[in-house]
Amino acid sequence: MNIRVRFMVVTVATVLLPLLLSGGTQGVQGVQQDISLEGRIAQLQQRVEERPRDPDLHFELSKLYEEDVGRYYDDALSEFGLAVENGLGRDVLNKLKDLQWNPKTLMLNEQGISLGNNQQYDKAIEKFEKAIKRNPEYPLLHFNIGMMHRAMGRYDEAISYIQNSIDLDPLSINYHQAVGLILPEEGQFKLNKSGFEFGKGGFELARDEFELSLLSFDKIKIIDPKYTGIYFGIGIAQMGLGKYDEAIEAFDNCISFSPADAVSASNLKNQCIELKR
Repeated sequence: MNIRVRFMVVTVATVLLPLLLSGGTQGVQGVQQDISLEGRIAQLQQRVEERPRDPDLHFELSKLYEEDVGRYYDDALSEFGLAVENGLGRDVLNKLKDLQWNPKTLMLNEQGISLGNNQQYDKAIEKFEKAIKRNPEYPLLHFNIGMMHRAMGRYDEAISYIQNSIDLDPLSINYHQAVGLILPEEGQFKLNKSGFEFGKGGFELARDEFELSLLSFDKIKIIDPKYTGIYFGIGIAQMGLGKYDEAIEAFDNCISFSPADAVSASNLKNQCIELKR
């Protein structure tokens, strides 16, 4: 019997636009700088040199570079590309097909989704956490918890859980896109807290959040170069970085390829045009 597994779906404009208009709530802590980052990078680089075709090592190195995305953006993206090129995540679908959903897990997942749809987010998280105890290897359970935390403005927890999903299924466009959409919410929180409006200054305050968001969408381009659902998020990230021309181009692409987000994209494009003057 085939069982259809449901999960919380990531929207695009509907995720970001309400926060952009309202000013945001609370967010995650900034990406933590570790004083030993360069040493850890050097150690992992040595392991990569010893096993250059190991996709997991390239993937781990990519994540290390992300800890200082402003300095290592290109390196992070390059290592992710090498990970994909060498087979990252190719066996995930087969592994998931071989796994059997525990009926109790399926029921808990459905209950969690129902509670989440009724805005009972903490109760939904309890259901998903119980499901994870039964089937921790299923990425969508971690993802569902992440989306519940995002709904409550707990962006650090949201990204942490969704990163768990990415670790389990690194080629999932849905998971990467969720991170790319959530990070700007944290960025805007920082801007608002310091008295800046989104897209109107204070760009250095949230540069990491917007650059990591952009990196998420660049990873999606590597996973599937033909995927066109990234342009609204790219526009938001570029706008948050004060790169209005790039944002306008992205919003134009969104209008062309994503009709559902066209109105929101058009409004933000017009804002960028005004901000350029």
